[in-house]
Amino acid sequence: MARGAGGRRVQVSSCKSEEPPGPPPLPRHLPRPAVSTPSPLRFQLSASMFALICLAAQYVNLYHTVWWLPLSQQHHAVNYQLICRPTAMFICAILCRRLPCALLARVKPREAGVVYLLPVLGIATFQICRSYGLLSLVFLLYPSLIYCGVFGFTWTPLMSPTGCSDDPPDHLSCLAAKPTDIRQEAANFRTDFNTRCAVHLGRWQRVEPRHAPHHLWSDHCFWPQNNLVKVRTKEYFRAEAVCNAAEPGNVSHLRLYALFSQPQQLTRVLMLLIILQISSQLWMLVTARYWQHSVVAVLLLLAGSSSLFRTVRQHLITKKLYMAERDLQENSQFK
Repeated sequence: MARGAGGRRVQVSSCKSEEPPGPPPLPRHLPRPAVSTPSPLRFQLSASMFALICLAAQYVNLYHTVWWLPLSQQHHAVNYQLICRPTAMFICAILCRRLPCALLARVKPREAGVVYLLPVLGIATFQICRSYGLLSLVFLLYPSLIYCGVFGFTWTPLMSPTGCSDDPPDHLSCLAAKPTDIRQEAANFRTDFNTRCAVHLGRWQRVEPRHAPHHLWSDHCFWPQNNLVKVRTKEYFRAEAVCNAAEPGNVSHLRLYALFSQPQQLTRVLMLLIILQISSQLWMLVTARYWQHSVVAVLLLLAGSSSLFRTVRQHLITKKLYMAERDLQENSQFK
């Protein structure tokens, strides 16, 4: 007898099998089409350009003039003399901090930080303190203190885009044939939004069985769909995916499968968010009453158009690829 939900006692069948069931059909993957991706240098140039465009838009909104009026004493669209040059240099150094590592591929993050970032920030900080006093150090140093508390005294998270190599790891692949390798791959590729190991990982659902035959779960085999297993904690789980290598009750495996089993859902949400952003920028451009607002809207539209193109392309490719793999998997089940 076992206690079910709500305090009820339900009778669990004693029909159990020590032998695991036969292996299910493993998911088959199609080769991903060759799509041109920007090089690290091109990506960092685009990111730096986008950051500088946003900074320029902020300065236009803050220091715009009425240069077109007949009695105006201004001959430029922006009051350049009001812009604090040390502050602008400090902001530009922070926004473009990863560009030197991309320009010089052999430069390490620590070398770039010591040779480029630290001297520029030091000179800019000294000039800001001369202009605004020592109180300005509080606003400049508290992000550094937070960074040191989170990452420690290392340059890699600050100067490197991801803190790891751009080359894919070669010790594991999404076609691993062992359940232990699948779980290890899921732990290593948690930050990959397009990982295919989630399809091999599968999903388990906790159930309250009634007179149902079950197996004792083993971590050395794949489990077919609708199989009932019992774990060491005396809980029962039913396999819901076609191929299941996940550990029953593991929250991280369940979360990874829910997010990455269908990556086209994530790309669809991202595409809709970018479309909503561009639509709001178009509305701001149409309803703008001041010239600086129109300039800012145009700059943001130009900066976001490339992101929309890449996201739509990625969504279409991912959708077609996973639909073809799903059809291939369904056809293999009926053979």
